[in-house]
Amino acid sequence: GDPSKPEGDTGTEPTEPETPAEPATPKNAAKIGDKEYPTVADAIAAADGSESIVLLHDVTENITINKSLTLDLAGFTLSGDATDSVVTITGEDTIVTITSSALNEDETVKNGTITGGVGSKDHKFCFGGGVFIIEATVTLKNLTVSENYADKVYDNTANYDRSGGGGIASVKADLTLDNVTVTDNYINNHSDGGGVCALGGQLIINNSKIENNASDDNGGGIYTENTVLKIYKGVIKNNRAPIAGGIYTVNDKDIINKGQNYQLGTKVVSIPTEGSTISDTTIESNIASGMGGGLYIGGQNELTISNSTISGNNGASQGGAIVAYSAGTIELDGVSISENTAQSG
Repeated sequence: GDPSKPEGDTGTEPTEPETPAEPATPKNAAKIGDKEYPTVADAIAAADGSESIVLLHDVTENITINKSLTLDLAGFTLSGDATDSVVTITGEDTIVTITSSALNEDETVKNGTITGGVGSKDHKFCFGGGVFIIEATVTLKNLTVSENYADKVYDNTANYDRSGGGGIASVKADLTLDNVTVTDNYINNHSDGGGVCALGGQLIINNSKIENNASDDNGGGIYTENTVLKIYKGVIKNNRAPIAGGIYTVNDKDIINKGQNYQLGTKVVSIPTEGSTISDTTIESNIASGMGGGLYIGGQNELTISNSTISGNNGASQGGAIVAYSAGTIELDGVSISENTAQSG
């Protein structure tokens, strides 16, 4: 440098320090490897399943997945545009994982969020506000599914025997929730499962919370019919419905024997041969305005509940903790039942 100039002097007049610009939001919605795509749908179209689709920022887009792949929300939010389910996943041979790999500063997982869904447009908004799954095998991991709803439109083409799933609906599918929070979702017009509705197939809930969801019929938190239900380390809390504030689980021969389409296709759903299990789980502070504050168990259902707490639920007229109608075998092993209220039982 020039020895005549003091260190650091560039020979220009001092200027006001510039305010650092906010980093620009990436223009593209998602990437696979180093290649970016303008929409998530474009990335899905290009995906071959070998590498994850990774969200680049918060995105408002309804997406349909009909092939096997992994979608990484990377801590961002995928919002619906209030015309459909946010995510629809279809196909018997489709294997899909939706996850979030992002970490907070303290190295805890930063959940991705799915929000703003209103139910499946193709099914009269009867199913799956946030996520709607037909026949696929799906894992949802490190996610928050919140503030979605499904509100059935009444007309003669929406004559489903069952409908539901304000947050998530799964029909004849194999669904696993792993470290998922399903909260503040609701279902309306005599539909079932404010948080999660599973019809047929299997529902596994691991290390997850189903909280503050509502149904105007059965199962404020969870509704399952002819489904193998397995809950491990779950929290089912502050959900509400007329029947079964927390969990409604039933096997129903009537539905199978009607000889008409079961929900969405021509396949009937048989009563599962395998029993359901709930273990290391807390079911608390759920409210049923009719009966079954914590759980309603019905219809030849084989259920084992172990190492769990059922407390502070309100069943109004009947069954503060549990109502069981024509159920099969119900086993309780190491279950603490306390401070549940109802006029009887």
